[in-house]
Amino acid sequence: MVAKEKGPPITTIGRYTNLEYFMIKGTCKSFLYTPEGEDVTITFFMSGSIISPSTTRNREGKSIINMCALADVEIATINADEFEKLMIEDLEIRHFGNEVLRTELVEKVEALGVPIFLMEDFLVAAEHTERMQWINKETLEIVKEAIG
Repeated sequence: MVAKEKGPPITTIGRYTNLEYFMIKGTCKSFLYTPEGEDVTITFFMSGSIISPSTTRNREGKSIINMCALADVEIATINADEFEKLMIEDLEIRHFGNEVLRTELVEKVEALGVPIFLMEDFLVAAEHTERMQWINKETLEIVKEAIG
């Protein structure tokens, strides 16, 4: 169990992290910065929720998002590699992990306001529009991988 105070980052872009996080108490958010330095909230996580899975937050072991506590929080953590081993060994844990991942990816796509069945067309358009400049290339690649 990890206790964090409001303010200090839980993780930042480029920082090595190999943990899965489970919000026990409090509120935190994930966010990115625009080229102008403005923070853009991606998701809020409340007590009793699961923070985005490591596979959606990390690339090559390093965070591609920022996360911070909005109030004092208690977070349970598990090493992502150990959790993956548990998923292989236990069918119930595998179903849990896969459902969390699926839900996370669908929520991120829907947050962009695009129906899942139109996501591939949206990605092509997003690569060519100024409106989507704040989505960095790595984040776009994660969404592309998620839809196959």
